[in-house]
Formats: sequence, C-alpha cells, structure tokens
Amino acid sequence: MANQFKVLKTEDEYRAALAQFEAMLELPENRRDNDGMELLSVLIEKYEDEHYPIAPPDPIEAIKFRMEQAGLTKKALIPYLGSRSRVSEILSGKRELTLGMIRALNAHLGIPAEVLIRESQEPLPAVLADLEFSRFPLREMEGNGAFQGFALGTENIMEKAEEAIRWLVARVGGFKAVPQFALRKSEAPRLHRLSGA
Repeated sequence: MANQFKVLKTEDEYRAALAQFEAMLELPENRRDNDGMELLSVLIEKYEDEHYPIAPPDPIEAIKFRMEQAGLTKKALIPYLGSRSRVSEILSGKRELTLGMIRALNAHLGIPAEVLIRESQEPLPAVLADLEFSRFPLREMEGNGAFQGFALGTENIMEKAEEAIRWLVARVGGFKAVPQFALRKSEAPRLHRLSGA
C-alpha cells in the first residue's frame, strides 16, 4: 500500500506524521519505504521550520561553546579580543564585540559572523530568573492562546516560557524599560503566589 503524503498544516497532522515516521523506522530495513521516509522527513522539517524556528545562539554563548569544544582558555582568546581584561568583559557581557573582533573570531575560530553580530541577550533579572515556570499552568495557558506563536509543544516548555517572557519584555523596550518596582526582590513572593506556590 503506497503512502499518501501531503503538506502538514496543523499540529495534529504534524504529530501524526511524527508517529508515522517513527513507525516506519521500527520496520526491518528490507521493508522500509526509504523514498517515503525521505519525503515524510522533508515535510516534517518544513513544518518545524515554519512553526518552531530556532533562533541563532547568543554571541557570547556561541563563543563559550566554541571555547569548550576546542578546549580553549580565556587566555587563548587574547589574540582575537585584546587584553585579558577585555576578554573577561566580553565574556561577561559588559563589553560589545567590535567588527574587528567578529572578523577575528569568524576567521580563526570558525564562529559564523551572523551569530556574532546578533545582540547578546540581557540576563533575566533575578526575580524573573528565579521563577519556577513548572508551577505555572503552562499547558492550560497555551490552550487559551497565551503563547500563540511560541512552540510550547516541544520538550522544553520551561525554555519556551522564558522565551515568551523575553519576547514580551522586548515589546515594552527591554528590561531597562521595566519599572524598577516590578523587579524588586520584595515582589518575588507575589510573583511566586501568582504561579501557584
């Protein structure tokens, strides 16, 4: 029986396609429809690209990842970033990368320039970073459309909740635009109460 494939348009169709692909993988190799599997994987990938886009990594995190990958120390970055103190300032987010630094990191460490030119994400203020997203009714909130445009059906719902907070705060001008009273530590118990604690 030939498989009928079509462009995936809904979350239900996407989940059904994933289940179908997994079932195809469980078949013995001599019974697999390799062309059908390839076509289905293209359809799944297209749906994921449209509905679950993955943002490029934060530039500083990309540098740290490359350092870890290559076993580099902060000292090894001095030829590309400048002095030891400048390396520390860059890695702590206190100083922006210059065009020369971006070119050097791209040429010598192979970090893509399009990743390095992105603005670093501000760390979440402590009162938001300490929120226990698992205590929020995230699935229900998603069902009510609170996270429309965010892919909460993925494995890491907590990460998506943080992404949603970042998106919301960015729309009001960033964390620097959020009134200080909203970020005071004294507000933490109230925020935790809102989360059902």
